[in-house]
Amino acid sequence: MTVMLQTSFQKSTRIKQSITVPLQFPKHRNSRPFAQRTRLLLLPPATPRPQLPFLYAPSRGSYTLNGKFQLSRLISTETQRTIRDTTYGGIKVYLVLTFATVCLFSVVVGVSQERLERTYPTPDGWRFFTRWAYRVAAALEDDEGKGSPPDWPQVGPAWRECLNRLEEIGKTDGQGLERMNASLELEDVPLWDATKKSEDWRRGYFEVVMGCGRAAEHLQGWFKDETRPGSRPVPADVIVGPSNLDPRPLPPEQGPAPREEHCKPVMEAPDVFYHRIINSKGFSRRQRLQAILALADFLDYQGNQWDAERYYRDGLDLASSAFSEPEKMVDRNLGVIKGEASAVSDNVLLASTALAVHYARNADTTQALPIFLSALRAIRECNSLRDSAVLALDSASTIPVKPRSWVDNMIDLVKDRPYPPAPPSGDEPLRASSESCLEATLLAYVGEILFATSKTNHDRVSGIAWTKDAADLAESKAGQISKEQARNKRLGSPQQRFLASRSHNDIEACQQCLETALTNLQTMLSQMTQKEVEPASQRESQTRSWFSWLSGNSRSEISPERWEEELADVNVRLEKFREERIHQMMTGQAGGGRAGLPRLR
Repeated sequence: MTVMLQTSFQKSTRIKQSITVPLQFPKHRNSRPFAQRTRLLLLPPATPRPQLPFLYAPSRGSYTLNGKFQLSRLISTETQRTIRDTTYGGIKVYLVLTFATVCLFSVVVGVSQERLERTYPTPDGWRFFTRWAYRVAAALEDDEGKGSPPDWPQVGPAWRECLNRLEEIGKTDGQGLERMNASLELEDVPLWDATKKSEDWRRGYFEVVMGCGRAAEHLQGWFKDETRPGSRPVPADVIVGPSNLDPRPLPPEQGPAPREEHCKPVMEAPDVFYHRIINSKGFSRRQRLQAILALADFLDYQGNQWDAERYYRDGLDLASSAFSEPEKMVDRNLGVIKGEASAVSDNVLLASTALAVHYARNADTTQALPIFLSALRAIRECNSLRDSAVLALDSASTIPVKPRSWVDNMIDLVKDRPYPPAPPSGDEPLRASSESCLEATLLAYVGEILFATSKTNHDRVSGIAWTKDAADLAESKAGQISKEQARNKRLGSPQQRFLASRSHNDIEACQQCLETALTNLQTMLSQMTQKEVEPASQRESQTRSWFSWLSGNSRSEISPERWEEELADVNVRLEKFREERIHQMMTGQAGGGRAGLPRLR
């Protein structure tokens, strides 16, 4: 009995303990609440907790649906919001930066094109891209400040593109042009009747055609590969073909050499462009004369002397045709300006001087010297017979004008400038601003001819005297025109700006004449210091030449030591002049004229 009671007491004690002691689940270090959304829910470690698929994916196999991987199940709600905000922010920053870059690029391009427009103005009637092409071509050809000649393989296609736009019949630029019937000799030359176009349009077209002619002169023998559009033109000696069995290798960056059957010339012959002006309608006598002389210079350079002389004489006939009695103005056979000419025009002097240069280049000084002297005499005799209209234009710079304020300069930056007025026609008498420069040019020509053809020491001294007069006259005139140009720029009225631009070309012509005269004088003095003194008997037998009435007193008695002193002075003077020219080119103050003083050969 006692044993049964003891056993029952032990059982009741166990039941009591089991009721009072709470249930204890196994503890785990990574325990966390079910509803907490953290990044640890994405890839939880092995856990004895119950598997709840609607809260997280416990295994790799649950990331797929129908055998395809689902990336969205790996991205939580917070991650999606972060990615979305980051993407939208990046797109906004990209758009803002792109817009700012486009605006900045547009401003830079606009400012550069405005500067080019002020340097190379274009007619208002041209289209936007035609004006753009003209400015680009003119800037590429202008070698001022670059220190290297123009890159003609780029200049030529640029001028050609502008010309193609202007000759598009039926379009905005070519509307009003009419094709003319050409003769058999000019059947390959497109001739136009431009009388219905405005004067500004014709002047701009003339500049484009002359630019194409200059580029064609430098690109003779250059070809382009039609199978590679946009490729750089190449000379004929690098083309592979039957006519060139040993081609010169091209630089590696230009790719393989083109084949002969795939090439064609970059530009037409220069006469194709010049005859556009000579034989088309609507162009002035001055423009046609410039085209004739440009073609004659090219033919003279090519060695075709007979055709070159024919064109020079045609230019002289064209210039003298402006007068009622041209036979009283110029001797047609000799090209000499007659002494009874009442007033000589700019065109007549230009044509006669070009003919004389042609004779001098081909060593025919007996015909060149009388023409130079007649032109020089005509310049000195027609000072008092100038046309009143031209005098009024030249005296416009003496009219007092109020200087422009900074407000006017700011307004001028955003205001469109009108196209420059037309230059003189060349049929009126000489204008004062160009006479001295032309006179200095003629003096330099005469001095060079006299020294080169001299047989005695006296004649050589006369040539040196003429050359010194040319240098002194060109230097004084360049300084005078520079002062007038500075004043016109400071005043800034439209008429003053026109006079300043015209003076810009006059300064360049005078500077080129001065450099040529100083270079010739340096060569002459160097030869004089090396020559032996002539015997006294030969010096006593010398007489004054027939041209000494303009060259001054004879200097044949100067000792060699004096020649050395003068040579040292000329060397210093020439070095100083070239330093000033380099400074002007670096600062953009040099003139941009293309026409200079041709050297005789």
